[in-house]
Amino acid sequence: MTHRWTWMDQIADQLVGSGASLRRRVALLLLAAAGVGLALLVFVPPLVAKFTSDTFYLYERAMDQSPHDILALFVPVTDNWYRPLTDLAMWLEARAFGQDPIGYHVVALASHLLCTALIFALTVRLTGSRKAALLAGLIFLADPHAQQPLWDISDLHVVIQTPLFLTALLAYVAGKRKVALLLAVLGIGVDESGLVIVAIVGLYELIMVCPALKWSSLRVSFLRLAPFAAVALVYLGARILTGSIYTEAG
Repeated sequence: MTHRWTWMDQIADQLVGSGASLRRRVALLLLAAAGVGLALLVFVPPLVAKFTSDTFYLYERAMDQSPHDILALFVPVTDNWYRPLTDLAMWLEARAFGQDPIGYHVVALASHLLCTALIFALTVRLTGSRKAALLAGLIFLADPHAQQPLWDISDLHVVIQTPLFLTALLAYVAGKRKVALLLAVLGIGVDESGLVIVAIVGLYELIMVCPALKWSSLRVSFLRLAPFAAVALVYLGARILTGSIYTEAG
């Protein structure tokens, strides 16, 4: 009987070789099926989660806001948090998805998968090991704490901030520092944790670029970090002058 090759056979050939036995092919397909089943087990339940906690407040607030109100949020005030990009995203999502939670969860899931890919790419860049990168990506993918934003729509700031932060760090490590700086500025507009990028790139310079603590290397690192530090100081100054970096609407 003539054997008809299918696309699954071709994938199996790529993964285990064209001379793979039927038993190895079956094992591969079972492993793939187990992976799909695990993914469904982990990621399907959040997709059907309902509005909870602060989500009701954020939704009602977004529906009451006009475009002018959203633009006004880019100016720091004393009685509210400074998260204008998160507020803008919630404003758009509320009008796109209404009270149907699945759209919000799909956006969060897309962010989670994107972050997994970014962690893989960043680990490859830092270690040169694809095995280490795969392990790091899988740990993040399956980590219950990393999955929290998949369940809670009010964690939208985390959904936006995490890929921004990882992309900024990847850009910095790749030598694209202007791109990294732009992403850092956007991150500060998402929420206050955007300031962390300054500390992380500082640690990168200290550990990876100038581990010997030579003055010439330190001087170059200081110059590279100066724009990030300046952005952080401007942000902190603006927040302190308008009240506190911790102010939050009640």
